Amino acid sequence: MGAGTWRVGETEARRTPGEAALGCAVDRTGCTFWLRLCVQPGADSESEGGRWEVASVEGPGHSARKSMSKKVKVYDFETEQVSEIPESELAPGMVIAEVEGVGRVWIEAAKLKRTASFRHPPFRDEARAFLSANIRDKLNEVFPMTLEQWEEGFRRDANPEREIALWFHVARVYEHCLKEFYLHAHQRKELFNVLASCMNSPRGSVFTVTQPLEQITQEQADRAMALYFHWNDAIGDK
Repeated sequence: MGAGTWRVGETEARRTPGEAALGCAVDRTGCTFWLRLCVQPGADSESEGGRWEVASVEGPGHSARKSMSKKVKVYDFETEQVSEIPESELAPGMVIAEVEGVGRVWIEAAKLKRTASFRHPPFRDEARAFLSANIRDKLNEVFPMTLEQWEEGFRRDANPEREIALWFHVARVYEHCLKEFYLHAHQRKELFNVLASCMNSPRGSVFTVTQPLEQITQEQADRAMALYFHWNDAIGDK
């Protein structure tokens, strides 16, 4: 790989000494995550003094209130039909997704069928090292998967750099929450579930599609959601 280039599948971004952006990713709720690699002058890779960061998060002004009258579109994989229901009736485990030939709809995550074929070539060593250190290792206690499983999943995604940025953001917010709250294993799992819902749902629907809280407090869940949607470089000072 040439100096100053980091490649994921078919996508590459060039970086300059001091700081450079890998690019941006827009998640399923419309938030934009800017991911960058900060390196020391003269360094050519992360292992030579670089560090990965989410530079900032930009998103629409989602209302935190649940709209009882708002209608949302739900897609049924078995009947291949789209129906409309009140947003308040969305079941836990539902996520918003772009279904080919249908558009942006709510679906049951458990019924989501991923493509069986790879869309992108194997990742380079630098990308694998990033996944291992910044996503797999940080989330393994609540979302155990091997590095190979992470890579294979991203290689099947239509936009792997976007998905990597989203998961990197989840891992960073999760790690930050663990520094704020003392949580045991079951509480950590529930915290992760809240962050996963943030990744897959508009802010106003997060707690509609999340299982009722049993381990962490509502205050802790609200704090995690606020960190997810309003992250910036100075968040740790707030």
